[in-house]
Parts: sequence; C-alpha cells; structure tokens
Amino acid sequence: MIKIPFKKSLIFGIIVLFLSSSIIPIAGSLSVEKDSSIAKLVDSPTNWYIPTPPVIDGPRICKVGEEYTYTFCSIDLDSEKLCYWIEWGDGTYVEWAGPFASGEKAAFSHTWTTKGSYKISAQGSDYWFDSEWAYFSLIMPKTMPSHSIFQKLLERFPHAFTIWRHLLKL
Repeated sequence: MIKIPFKKSLIFGIIVLFLSSSIIPIAGSLSVEKDSSIAKLVDSPTNWYIPTPPVIDGPRICKVGEEYTYTFCSIDLDSEKLCYWIEWGDGTYVEWAGPFASGEKAAFSHTWTTKGSYKISAQGSDYWFDSEWAYFSLIMPKTMPSHSIFQKLLERFPHAFTIWRHLLKL
C-alpha cells in the first residue's frame, strides 16, 4: 500500500492504491476544507476520509517514577477502526495499538524516569490513511507544587492567623 502525504492545498485527480499486488484506480479529487483537519475524497464511488489528529488528554505536571494515564481520541468519518502510534518524548513509543472505534477514548499509561519537560506525539490511522500528528506537553519539575500560596504563608508565619483573628476580633 502506498500512502501519499496530503497537504491542505493539494488536489489529486486520481489516487492509485496498491492492494495485494493489484492496482485499483479510484477517480476523484482530494479536497481539504479550510480550518479543518479532515481531508475528503469527493466524486468517487466511495468517499474516504483521513482521521482527525488525536485529541490527547491527561496530567501536565507529573512526578518522576509515577505512572500516568493519557487518553487519545480520533474521529474517522468512515467509522473505520483506528490504531494509534504514540511517542512519549523519552525515546519510548507504542506502535499502532488498537483497533479502537472512531471517537472512542483509548487510554494508555506511561512512567517517566527522569525529570524534565516532555512532548507526547500521537498519530491515528484507519489502515488506509494516517492522521496529522498531535502534540501534548508536560513537565516533571524538580519539586512538585504541594501547597497553595496561602498555605506557604501560614507555614512561614504561623502566628499570622492568630494576629488577624485578634485584629478582626473574631
């Protein structure tokens, strides 16, 4: 199978797919609507769609050594099953996990071993076309924010509450 990289301004007159050593021409044009992540093959016997880039959701501030779960969700307008390629930003990856239903949130867990900032990259595929890449940034700070500013002030000035109470006559 040949996958042709699509760009938003690209229009094809004929797309040729190689399946099982036979060539199947599909007449039509590829068009992409402005401000859309969906490419559509029009004027063909069957319309085919490129999956949307996955929406990635999960924590953005993490601790080293703890496992975190992230969800990935793409839409395929053909309602074809989707697989995901996920790169965790630390040199490890998940290779085409699935299949999942179009619109289904697929959950994957990962543990980072060193502090720093990371960018999760993910791509969905419906076996015919790969989506654009989606990105999600997160950090592993040296110290986790464990207290609010108010708590930090009370720790630094433990008698401040007593003084405020006295001043306000509570």
